[in-house]
Amino acid sequence: METLASSDNRIIGHGIAGGIIAGAVFIVAEMVMNGLLGKPFFGPLRMISSIVLGREALNPSYSFAAAMLAGLVIHFVLAALFGLIFTVILNMANATREMGALLIYGLVYGVALWLVNFWLIAPTVFPQFTQINPFWNGFVAHALFYGVVLGWYAATAWPQQLRNQEPVVERQRRYG
Repeated sequence: METLASSDNRIIGHGIAGGIIAGAVFIVAEMVMNGLLGKPFFGPLRMISSIVLGREALNPSYSFAAAMLAGLVIHFVLAALFGLIFTVILNMANATREMGALLIYGLVYGVALWLVNFWLIAPTVFPQFTQINPFWNGFVAHALFYGVVLGWYAATAWPQQLRNQEPVVERQRRYG
């Protein structure tokens, strides 16, 4: 018999895995869009690395390897964290686990991430992020290539017992 703690750990694991998978799709889409927009292909990773390395990481003379490694690590840590938050929200909200609904939830979550990260946080904390294309590298990337992929993962990859499992809030109410 599965305990409450072990099922919670599986939910957490799926949130992190979904975030990483959506993050991989997102970063590839970001780089492709950057290239199609005539900007440096690896520009998104340099931009992400500037969160920790500072604006100097955006300079082409800055170590490519350092910027790429830092960008990848930061990106996937944030993608995993945001995937975990999405999963926790789904469980706490007693959200349906139907494919169509989860795709919409993912889309809305991706838009919310974009709004918070790029319209609230970036202008004051990371102004270099205001230089990206707000439609393609902002809205489209976050909504479709992260959010929808995250919703798809939640609908398809979670084991059946997690999809049908009683939400965390209900279990806590029942078991204290």
